[in-house]
Amino acid sequence: MKISSGKLAWVLVLLLAAGGILAAISASRPNSRGPQLVEQTRQVLRQQGFKTDLTDFNFSTSPELRACAAILTATVPTNNLSVPFQDHPDLMEAVGTNSAVVVWKLPWLKKQYPSWPDNDDKLTWEEFQKAINANQAQVDAACAAILSGPIAFNLNADDGIAMCLPHLAMLKNLTQTLG
Repeated sequence: MKISSGKLAWVLVLLLAAGGILAAISASRPNSRGPQLVEQTRQVLRQQGFKTDLTDFNFSTSPELRACAAILTATVPTNNLSVPFQDHPDLMEAVGTNSAVVVWKLPWLKKQYPSWPDNDDKLTWEEFQKAINANQAQVDAACAAILSGPIAFNLNADDGIAMCLPHLAMLKNLTQTLG
C-alpha cells in the first residue's frame, strides 16, 4: 500500500500536534511534591537560624522612638477639615522648560485648584502666612524629632503579610507639610 507524500505530511503534523498536547498536559499538572519541598526548605532554613515568616520579626520600638513617632503623628492633621488650606499654591510655576515665575514678586499666589464656595484661585500672602504659621510649633517639634536620630514605628507583625502600616499615610502628609 502506497501512502502519498501529502498524506504522510498530514499524519506527521497530527502526530506532532498530539505529542505537543500531551507534553503540555503533563507539564501543566501540579507537582505534588512542590509544597513538601517548600516546607522542607523552610524547616532547614529555620534550623540554620533564618527567619522565614514576617511574624518572626520584632518590630517593637523603644519608648524614646515611640515618643518621636507620637510627635510626628501629632504634626499631621487627622482629617482634611483641619488643614489650613487644601490646595497648596504652586510656588514653582513653570513658564518654560528652564524657567519659572518669580512668585514672591506677585501680589498673590495662584491656587492649584479653585476653592469652594467662591471658586477663587487666588491666595493672598497674608492668608498663605497664616496657613503656614497655623501649626508652626508642631512643625518645629517634628523637625527637631526628625533631626534627633533614627525614626521607627511600633508595628505588630502578628497578621503576617496583612500587617497594617498606618504610619505610611502620615509620613506622606508630613512630607507634604514640610514641603
